[in-house]
Amino acid sequence: TTDAILATFHAAEAERRHSILFVTGIPGAGKTLCGLNAVFGTGRAAGAVFLTGNPSLVHVLREALARDAAATDPKGLRGARQRMESAIQALPLFRDENVSRTDPPHERVVVIDEAQRAWSAAHAITKSRDRRVRLTDSEPGHLLDIVGRHQGWAVIVCLIGNGQEIHTGEGGLAEWGTALAARPHWQAIAAPDALNAATDPRQRLPTLPGLRTDPSLHLAVPVRSLRNPHAAAWVDTVLAGDGAAAAAI
Repeated sequence: TTDAILATFHAAEAERRHSILFVTGIPGAGKTLCGLNAVFGTGRAAGAVFLTGNPSLVHVLREALARDAAATDPKGLRGARQRMESAIQALPLFRDENVSRTDPPHERVVVIDEAQRAWSAAHAITKSRDRRVRLTDSEPGHLLDIVGRHQGWAVIVCLIGNGQEIHTGEGGLAEWGTALAARPHWQAIAAPDALNAATDPRQRLPTLPGLRTDPSLHLAVPVRSLRNPHAAAWVDTVLAGDGAAAAAI
């Protein structure tokens, strides 16, 4: 999956286009790891950032990665922490800092963790009505416009958690589809599960002109139980009350 993501970076740069990837996977399959590989691998040279709406995850990732990098940083732990502040950012802060600007952000590669939790247009407008920075579109719409300011090429990687509830105000994959339909210059590449795995239409990416699928973008085996790849499917059938299917697994 990491190789498929990095191949898209190279193709986007070579062909000078804007590309967006939708990476799906069951919990614990390594989506976050693939995103970090992209940010700290090939994407780093182009300016890459890992965005998450979970503030606790921001602190944990920054500190863990800084401690790991401190041994080779000439400025030690302090210098490593400073570098991680730009590589791992809170999505709301990145969004608000860039939404009203006209110049592109420093980062050409943006990885969004749990991208299905991005706000719908109605929720974003209502939620920001009394805030310093007012939103006029969905979070997917704003993020596509922010990164799309780059001339030549740019890449967004959306990490999608399968089988998770969509809460009030969250637009799901459907909101990304709406935003992309209004911005046809973005080329979308998605794991097949992003189009047809969910029963809730909000959790499915609609068919878009030029949309390409790539099975390599789906992570099906949990890294926590490499020798038991059927555990997640068994749990799903039990929760659905399908005893026969669970017994078959």
